[in-house]
Amino acid sequence: MPRPSLHAPARPSPWVALVPLLLLGPSRAGGFDRPGQRSPERAFDILSVDLQVQLDVEARVVRGTVRYTARPLHEGPLVLDRVDVDILAVRGIDAAAPPHHVHPGHLVLEVDPEHLGEDGVLDVEIDFRAHPWTGVHFRGLGPPDAYPEVWTQGQQSDHRHWFPSWDHPNDRFEYTGAVTAPEGWRAVTNSGHDLPTYLIMFAAGPYDRHVHPDDPTTEVWVPPSTSAEAVARVLDPVPAMKAHFGARTGTEYPWGDYLQVFVQRFLYFGMENTGATINSARALVDDRVGATRPRIENLVAHELAHQWFGDLLTCRTWSDLWLNEGFATFLAADYVVARQSTEEAREATQAAQVHRWYSRSGGQAEPMARRWHHPPGASSRNVYNRGAATLWMLRTDLGEAAFWRGVRTYVARHAHGSVETVDLRRAFEDETGRDLSGFFQQWTEGRGSPTLQVRERRVGDELIVTVLQVESDERPLFHVPVEIQVASDAGVSTHRDRLGREPIQFRVPVQGEVRWVAADPRGAVLAQWTHDQSPPRLEAQALEAPAFARLAAIQALGDTDASEVLGQIAADTTSPLPYREAAADALGDQRAHAPLLAALDDPDGAVRSAVADALGRCPHPDVAPALRRVVTADPNPDVRAAALTALAKVDPAAAVAAARRLTRLADREETWLVGAALDVLGAHGEARDLRRLVDPTLPYRSRPRGLRAAAAWIQRQPDPRVRQAQAPAVARAAERLLPDLDLRTRQAALDVLERVGDDRSLALLEAHRRATRVPAERSAAVRAITAIRGRDRPDFVDPATVQQAALESLEDRLDALEARLEHWEDRH
Repeated sequence: MPRPSLHAPARPSPWVALVPLLLLGPSRAGGFDRPGQRSPERAFDILSVDLQVQLDVEARVVRGTVRYTARPLHEGPLVLDRVDVDILAVRGIDAAAPPHHVHPGHLVLEVDPEHLGEDGVLDVEIDFRAHPWTGVHFRGLGPPDAYPEVWTQGQQSDHRHWFPSWDHPNDRFEYTGAVTAPEGWRAVTNSGHDLPTYLIMFAAGPYDRHVHPDDPTTEVWVPPSTSAEAVARVLDPVPAMKAHFGARTGTEYPWGDYLQVFVQRFLYFGMENTGATINSARALVDDRVGATRPRIENLVAHELAHQWFGDLLTCRTWSDLWLNEGFATFLAADYVVARQSTEEAREATQAAQVHRWYSRSGGQAEPMARRWHHPPGASSRNVYNRGAATLWMLRTDLGEAAFWRGVRTYVARHAHGSVETVDLRRAFEDETGRDLSGFFQQWTEGRGSPTLQVRERRVGDELIVTVLQVESDERPLFHVPVEIQVASDAGVSTHRDRLGREPIQFRVPVQGEVRWVAADPRGAVLAQWTHDQSPPRLEAQALEAPAFARLAAIQALGDTDASEVLGQIAADTTSPLPYREAAADALGDQRAHAPLLAALDDPDGAVRSAVADALGRCPHPDVAPALRRVVTADPNPDVRAAALTALAKVDPAAAVAAARRLTRLADREETWLVGAALDVLGAHGEARDLRRLVDPTLPYRSRPRGLRAAAAWIQRQPDPRVRQAQAPAVARAAERLLPDLDLRTRQAALDVLERVGDDRSLALLEAHRRATRVPAERSAAVRAITAIRGRDRPDFVDPATVQQAALESLEDRLDALEARLEHWEDRH
């Protein structure tokens, strides 16, 4: 039976086409993965890709030729993803070129045996041309860009916007490529590696090149005239990081050379393309902010750790993205901990990391290893924090030696391959003999975290400690490790057990007074703990307990009026930084201004920043003058930013006066300060401040932040006449940014137009909706159009907009259904 063409025959009625979808029903759609849901089915295994690219910078056009060598897996077409990519020609290399069809979203090559070479392999070249909205990003002369450049960003599925590709992570291949760029530029692509499509990269621009003096395989490309200290901050630690990760994984850095390229207005902070990371130029800062930018060291370590987890081992589907991001987050923290100079500092730094992971992932509403798809959002981002938290819990449960043996087995077993969560579980089970299915079910497939309660009672010389799960809407609790540490006049007593559905009880012999009781003192379980202890007990725990329990006690003291110990910790320059920052935060919760003011001149910028932030919660006459001094005179711009934000809470007028002088600062080190100034003007400024907020020449990412601050100013005005008078100027400023080269700036403009746009905005928004090929932008434009048409009518829904969106969704579903139907007919 001849294979039907995807260009067929007339489409059946939409209602007929929808019948199979309707038959699935909500219960089946929510209970089982449908074929092709987690990852599209493929008829070919791509063996190699060669990509030759030419850049037309003035026209913002990418031209090129991509050559695919692919082995058939079963009868069917080679389907490549494409969004707004012109297909100019298709050529066979060792045989006739297969006929091809260009569809919205796909290029389909109808491959038959005569199109294969003597070795049974397809070898085909495709000429293409694209004017991409995303995937390839152009930067140009003029504010806020200092020079022209071009770079890529592929994760998750953006490379389909500039060349025809299998844009999914489940197929690895050998990649070679070259980029032709303007004369005088440096250009690089990560040719010579095996990888999936999303890890292909190129970057081109007039970069300065710096090679590590002790490791010629390690280098960075940076914007012209970048300071030596900024380069050193991101280049110098890389060999030590490589050595640390190599020792932890049992596998040396796997890609030979390692390059970091720092680019203007990157979409994220960094992206781990195989052998060549692209990072944001925001990370290139001098020593003024070294103490307050630990994220830069973490960025370099995180993206380098991805060279193992993400690049050497790649998640098979996006449902298991946590295997990439959780490991990179966990290993970066592990490096930061290892480089601390004392054991006390290492323990405190590790405890602070675990507290951070737990606080950011305990209330997660969606499973981390997402068996069923769900919209992206905050739950998607938790693959970083909950992923790292899960690995930490596994480490504490299995022990150091067994955990790292499991990691090394996992890496060795799956190097240069695709992985799923079950692969990690089996590696640990094979190394330990443990059944870890319950653990992985609970923390990767489950939601939220348990709430555990500690109760105490004293009976003579015995302390009875009970731990139980508090009833909640969360799913039932599986077994979790619980450790109780009791300190009394007789010393420290440690007791361990595993908590299931029933409470557990510890009966602890004690003599004299109990100094403190710390449940889970080392942070072995992601849980919300409730435990009432007196301030004296918490003070003792804050000074004596293991690091995780110390931090928990310091935080709990913020709900008391016991500030003396907190002041001592904050002022102790020999104490590890995490304790000092936590103490400052707790003093802010107490509104204890005196010890905070005493610490405002601390030599450590990170402590000064934490103190300034805490003073924003202290309404005392002495606070505002001290914060004004910091805003003006502190040598660290990040500390000034924290002080300005705090000043706005205790003296908004003084903060506005200071902010007006700070919006035009241009150094990268002052970006946070500019952002804080814009936020202050948006929250507390006057109408005359709007021109500062919508200034099109604001530096770096300040333009979108200023736009959003201006929209916030409009929305907080109680007088509708003021809103109506001032909103048009903000709307016009947002409209001017709709054609911006930067995706994030365009998204900010759409967000602002949704909030303050007017009838004049509609035509531009409609044109943008039709033109953009970025789904998130299209959805944002629809929201803005609907909001404008229903302004001051909360119940208004624009039928035309809703109908258009429904039709587009229906067309997408019909296309997918046709593809499935053809595939089914091919097989049957």
